[in-house]
Amino acid sequence: MRRNFGNWHVEGAISDDQQALSTALVVPYSAVRQLEHTLTGNDFVVNKTWRGDPVTEHEPFSFHLEWYFQRVRGKPHKRVVKVYVDGPLFDDPPEPYDFGGHCPTIYDQECVSVVFANNKSQYLDIAVGPHGHWLVRMFSGKGREITKEELDLEVQNVFEGNTWRCVFEIPLAYFPAAVTRYNAFALHGSPPRRHVEAFQPVSDGRIGDTTPELHRIEFYKAIQIDRLIPDGFNDHSLWTAMSHQQWSFPIFCPNCESIVTFDDKQGFCVCVDCKEKIALPQLNRQLTWQHVERFFDNTKTTTTTAASEAKNQESHVTVKRKCTRCGHDLMSYSTRQTRSADEGMTVFFTCLKCGEKEIEHS
Repeated sequence: MRRNFGNWHVEGAISDDQQALSTALVVPYSAVRQLEHTLTGNDFVVNKTWRGDPVTEHEPFSFHLEWYFQRVRGKPHKRVVKVYVDGPLFDDPPEPYDFGGHCPTIYDQECVSVVFANNKSQYLDIAVGPHGHWLVRMFSGKGREITKEELDLEVQNVFEGNTWRCVFEIPLAYFPAAVTRYNAFALHGSPPRRHVEAFQPVSDGRIGDTTPELHRIEFYKAIQIDRLIPDGFNDHSLWTAMSHQQWSFPIFCPNCESIVTFDDKQGFCVCVDCKEKIALPQLNRQLTWQHVERFFDNTKTTTTTAASEAKNQESHVTVKRKCTRCGHDLMSYSTRQTRSADEGMTVFFTCLKCGEKEIEHS
């Protein structure tokens, strides 16, 4: 059965029997089964300003959150929270010139964001824009960011007239342990008419509150996380290693199937339930994209990091294409999948002389 969310079709159980069956596929054997609560997901709208005034100038942004599990042969199974967003497209500020992907300045652009926090002031902040940009940040204590590298995110954007529909997946590893509060925001408009809208206002109406502070967790709404993430999956802190300048990944014990964390530096992990010592190889987490040499050898590909891509433009494949800015007749290019799979690739051209960037959808 399906439930409609805008034009997105969201899979959802309609009976307790069906819900219990789907839940049984993903709950570790050592975890308490979800008998009292089912994974009902979460629906809400962002219909207030950050100070608590009602939003009346446009339709509010609608959010739907749900757990998603997928078995992947030969790879770690996918365990994510899917976030569906439906709201107006303003195109204000205009689309940024930067390539889609990790964007540190996304909060100056048009975007929506969700924040999940626990009682230890650890929180996850994810912002997504309509043009393929995102930013994932982790904090331990107010304003103390502990993110050590650019974190990837799977995002799809669809436009229907002035409506923006977005779906993105938050990996289980990104969440702090024992989430208790959450909030969501929608930001658009150029200064001085910058609009910041919130699911839960982050101000008590005091006159001194003149600029929005989105990370005031005390104003966030309480959440019963086991209605969104299966019981036992949000119990263990995956952020301990991150706080000590390490990084950890979620894996499952082969002996008892409890969720455990893998310590990169030690090269092994110890299950907290059965004390099994699990040795694993080093993991490569470098964010990459594929660069295809279309006009030379169609079968030859190279993989390049985002950092070296920006520093070594001249090492790209060059094509005869006139720059619209300076008239130079050679440009380098690369391709990325920034839209849904059935809409083709996006080609990014860069002038070798002035650095002007042009985008073309294939």
